[in-house]
Order: sequence, then structure tokens, then C-alpha cells
Amino acid sequence: MSDVNTIINDLKEAGAQFAYSKSKRHPSTSKYIAGRKDTREIFNLEETAQRMQEAKEFVRKNLDSSALILFVGTKNEARAKVKEVAERLSQPYVSNRFIGGTLTNFTEIRKRINHMKDLRAKFAAGELKGYTKKEKLLLERELKKLEEKFGGLEKLERLPQLLVIVDPCHEDIALKEAKDMGIKVLAIANNDCDYSKLDLVIPANDANSKTISYILDFITA
Repeated sequence: MSDVNTIINDLKEAGAQFAYSKSKRHPSTSKYIAGRKDTREIFNLEETAQRMQEAKEFVRKNLDSSALILFVGTKNEARAKVKEVAERLSQPYVSNRFIGGTLTNFTEIRKRINHMKDLRAKFAAGELKGYTKKEKLLLERELKKLEEKFGGLEKLERLPQLLVIVDPCHEDIALKEAKDMGIKVLAIANNDCDYSKLDLVIPANDANSKTISYILDFITA
């Protein structure tokens, strides 16, 4: 287990302490606020470090039990890191747009994913040689659109046991669908989010790429 002081220093360096102004604060986040600097509230990083350690242990237990973890982060500051971490762990992810029904209408979504994989395999095996140039072009366009929507979900063979979300306010559809399906949610969340909707929360600046990268690396190491 990492030393708490080291984690706190790393969090400070990454700018994790900076929350939004008090006017944006959701009441559920109050106990995680240590003070204020100028117009911004400041997170209690001791709390953040503790939650990170708890999250790390929880993620490890899920991975050790071969559970599926769906990583979701579609805001600009999170996209690249969410993709990188999920691919490193061989887990599914959403880094572009969360498609409504991904969890609540999983059977239909899985059909689209399978169609994408089938099309890709046919192109790779040269099975479309008998098609006209126009037909191939249309199929190439279809495959590109499918990969943009579902490329990160290829490993989602079944419903996940856990969602790891960056900014649950931004990913409100993913959060709602997870709650509807009884899937646990772990989130990096700023002080504008409702923490009562989350199973595990890491209170931190969720609009900072350095903070997001540090926390995601820590809990998945």
C-alpha cells in the first residue's frame, strides 16, 4: 500500500485539490471539502487518498475474480487515458459517446458489436472480392461508423460487474443505466456531483487531465 503522504503530494502536484465554487457544490460532497482558495473550494486530499486506496483494492478484487469492468470517460480530458487504461487491462471502454441502451438494452447492442466484428473479419479475410466497388465503399463506411460507436466495447461479452466513470455528472446516462441494472459504480467526481448515487467515490478535480491520469493509473496499477 502506498504511503498516504506520498499520494497526497502527488495529488497536489496533479491539481486534484481544486473543486468548483461553492455555488456549484452538491450537498453530498460537503464532508470532502477542506476549505477555499479564491473562488474555488479545496478538497480534503486525505479523504481523496483514502478513497483511492479503497478503490484500488476494489478494482484489484474485481480483476482477480475475472469480472468485467467498463471504463467510461468521454470528456476531452479523460478520453485518451480511459482508452489507454482499459486496453492495458483488456477491459471494455467508452471514450467517444455513451450510446443509450448500452447496458439496459445490452442484447441489441451486442448484436451491433458482433456485426462490426463480422464485417471486420470479412474485410481482413478478403471475403468481399465479389462485391462491387460501390458496395465495398458502403460497407467500409458502415464499419467505420460501427467502430466509432462500439470499437471500445468489443470485450463487453456480458454485462459488467463494475463501471469506472470519470465525471458522473457528464456521464449521467451511463450512471443511470448502471443503477437501473444493479451494476456498481466507482467514479472520479468533482463537488458538483451527487455522491449518494455512487458506490465508491474518489473526490477530486475531474476536469484536469493530470489528475485523471494519476488516479486511473493508481487504482489500476
